[in-house]
Amino acid sequence: MASPSIEITLTPEVADGAATGIRVSFELRGLVLTEEDTLCRLPQILVGVAGAAVTDDGVTATDDAGTIPLGHAVDDPTPTWTFRRWKPRRTTQGTVRVEYFAPVRVVTAATTNGPLYDLRAEGPGVSAAGVSFLALPDR
Repeated sequence: MASPSIEITLTPEVADGAATGIRVSFELRGLVLTEEDTLCRLPQILVGVAGAAVTDDGVTATDDAGTIPLGHAVDDPTPTWTFRRWKPRRTTQGTVRVEYFAPVRVVTAATTNGPLYDLRAEGPGVSAAGVSFLALPDR
């Protein structure tokens, strides 16, 4: 079996000259996931800053056998992280394809101060730490 690999595509979305978010898609090859495994995880909170507001049903996945039904769970919080996880409800077959939309965080004067990890609009572009919006496998 070939070594596992991932190919990620990031597509910024813009409306009326302002960034609205990033469409994320990736393909996993050489990795079989079961119901016990995490297909992808994304911080809900990271060091006090909100992660991307991806909806529970906003992550979709397919493989060589078709649609992969996904379960969703939230880990117990730690002082640093609270992760959301999407798990396959069946064993994956072949190449796994995942898609979701990560919206930019609306920032106002009332936004809690913290590290600038969150996905924010910067004019027609975006600024973020990948950890705040890339829902990736544990391994």
